[in-house]
Amino acid sequence: MACFRTWARVGALVSPLPPPSLDSCLNNRVRTDEQQNQQKPGEEEAGTGRNPARPPTQQMSSAQWDDVAAEYAARVEAFTALFVDEMLEPFTAPARLLDVGCGAGAAARRAAERGFEVSACDASRKMVELLGERVPGVACVVADGASLPAEWSTRFSYAISNFSVIFFASPAAGLREIRRCLADGGVAVVSAWGTPAETPAFRVFPDAIKSVLPERDLQPGRIAGSVEALGDLLREARFERIKIVGPVQKRLRVGSAEAFYERFALGSAPTKALLATLGDAERRVLKEKVMQLATERGGQPDGSIDLPASAYFAYGTKV
Repeated sequence: MACFRTWARVGALVSPLPPPSLDSCLNNRVRTDEQQNQQKPGEEEAGTGRNPARPPTQQMSSAQWDDVAAEYAARVEAFTALFVDEMLEPFTAPARLLDVGCGAGAAARRAAERGFEVSACDASRKMVELLGERVPGVACVVADGASLPAEWSTRFSYAISNFSVIFFASPAAGLREIRRCLADGGVAVVSAWGTPAETPAFRVFPDAIKSVLPERDLQPGRIAGSVEALGDLLREARFERIKIVGPVQKRLRVGSAEAFYERFALGSAPTKALLATLGDAERRVLKEKVMQLATERGGQPDGSIDLPASAYFAYGTKV
């Protein structure tokens, strides 16, 4: 099977190729360290600017992600995959690339198609198995992103983490591990969802819960992306030449309000965990409210739902 689950199977890695300068690759959406201090009027008040507070979050176990892996691949991954090509655009193949928190393999697959030699890892065994089945040739292992295999040190020219490090209990610890795995001059990119104002597609469920179950709470188990927050994280992990791209907006489209509900109820570990604590009547009321809000905010004439969500890409270089 193409998917390796022991560290020894990924030990024979070729020397990484030196990556090109990001300065020649990123477009005018880039926000540099110097620019990030130029706050727009009203940003802080709107929750899109400096020093965003990370809310209390519930960290999901690998077993909980195992439980939703198939539904995640079927219902969620297609949207997160929309961001991958833009994230990879500054990177030049052939080179060795590490995908941390690979999920079911959207980023690893696209990187392999672009000519990179890809190694990938995820804490969820089911996710890793899905990747191995879907993307033959990618070396993938079950690993905690905050404690990557020791033999991966300095092995890679590039690393990507597509909406994964932001869910770690300590994103900075995950970034430090990614940096350890890069060769000198290697570049990492991580993606992060924007603030609530920038992610209307992800506000429907929390707003529905607040409306019909005010005693409950569904906090996102992640940091909210912003120029300040991502820059701080990469500096804490000792990256240099930090560049932030965004906001990059894509549209989440599903066939119906019920499909919108099921995308989160079945494909999101935090949402599924919360729903498991509700009684049947509470779940029915919540589902009706989610479908109502989704229709009001993003309903289309054909019954489908179309709502936007924006992300930021943070690039850092190991110097």
